[in-house]
Amino acid sequence: MRVALIQMAIELGKPGKNFEKAKSMINAAVDADLIILPELWSCGYDFDRLQEHAEESHHIIKQLSSLAKENVLHIICGSLPILSRGKVYNSSIVIDSNGEHSGSYQKIHLFPNLQEPQYFTPGDMILPIETALGKLGVLICFDLRFPELARTYSSSETKLIIVPAQWPAERIDHWRLFLQARSLENQLFMVGVNSVGKNKTMIAGGHSMVVSPRGEILSEGGTREKIVRADFELGTVNLVRNEFRVWRSRRRNLYQINYCYPLQSGQSDPQSE
Repeated sequence: MRVALIQMAIELGKPGKNFEKAKSMINAAVDADLIILPELWSCGYDFDRLQEHAEESHHIIKQLSSLAKENVLHIICGSLPILSRGKVYNSSIVIDSNGEHSGSYQKIHLFPNLQEPQYFTPGDMILPIETALGKLGVLICFDLRFPELARTYSSSETKLIIVPAQWPAERIDHWRLFLQARSLENQLFMVGVNSVGKNKTMIAGGHSMVVSPRGEILSEGGTREKIVRADFELGTVNLVRNEFRVWRSRRRNLYQINYCYPLQSGQSDPQSE
């Protein structure tokens, strides 16, 4: 499989300009089997016009579907604001090589520091997406901090997890660490696609990465706009799991989380949250 990661700078609230840039970079990467865009690449954190951008997303998806069909490749739309049943979700759409929708993922963990919970509705489904390339899992940015999500995907035979993001430069070491940790602990491929440049008050840190089931960085971008490419075989996942049998050594019956520490005054019980 050949993947191409579209590491781009995002202009706040300018979907037309952002789409033209994304289209140009996609056209430069049509030798790939799978092209992936970053989080909220069409509009950035332009929350004041979120409803308007969500309505525009349907037009953008149609254009990406045409690009996928014309070039016979899969596109993961990074994430876009999507209006559904009167609510706006931070959503990732997977488009197959026929231009059809294979599935979608709605961001489960909304980032409080950027006031996402005030503007988006959180998703509540963790389901792998079936494609001709294999089962894909999708997380979006802040989701990467929650290992339960990656474990849930890997337990359903997913061998590749995609992470579109707008991860800040000030915490880029966390981004790199989490991508490698999730690949190692689950023995699968992790592909993280980050943006670059300033978006509102945040500077995105780039360093889009492809990480192998052994935790090896196969390809990595820097802090400028770039198409990050990598070639790999999903069959490597089975080889790694047979060579180093962490997966078979799990004792799942013992893994129920029990909170044994005393609660401080005014602190809520984590099991009730």
